[in-house]
Amino acid sequence: MSTLDTADQAWAMLADLGEDERRQQMEARYAALTVLPEEERRARLRVMARVEYTLPEDKLRPFFLSKLRVWLGMDSEVVQKVAASDEAIMDELPGEIAMRRVGVVQTLARSFSLTEQEQLRAVLPRVFGDRGTATASWGPSQGSGLLTQGHVKKPWWAFWKKR
Repeated sequence: MSTLDTADQAWAMLADLGEDERRQQMEARYAALTVLPEEERRARLRVMARVEYTLPEDKLRPFFLSKLRVWLGMDSEVVQKVAASDEAIMDELPGEIAMRRVGVVQTLARSFSLTEQEQLRAVLPRVFGDRGTATASWGPSQGSGLLTQGHVKKPWWAFWKKR
């Protein structure tokens, strides 16, 4: 059994631990990943992702909730490095894994505060797509749209009128 296999089994076994212990071990694993060269980091993250998504749903959600909380608590440079590698490997994994990831992360993100949701959006932009999120300051943008450019919107029923 190789070291990578042992590490992957340990990663999967985190799902059986309590929240605090799981988060501590995740933090240690991510800290160790940041010092690796990019290709080796991606190789390990690739295998870790495959292991994560073999977990049953009742273990995957708490596992991912811990993972997201760890990412929110990490130094921004460290988490950006790990998240960029994680995003890159998702392009190489089967679509079903990527879609399961999107579904789990988007669902769990609702349990975070708006500020934390924005932090997650910054770290995992492709998971959330181009759609904006409701924030405390959400409102129409001031510099876009036809109305701000001096045009008057024509009523829908006046289809025969020219502008």
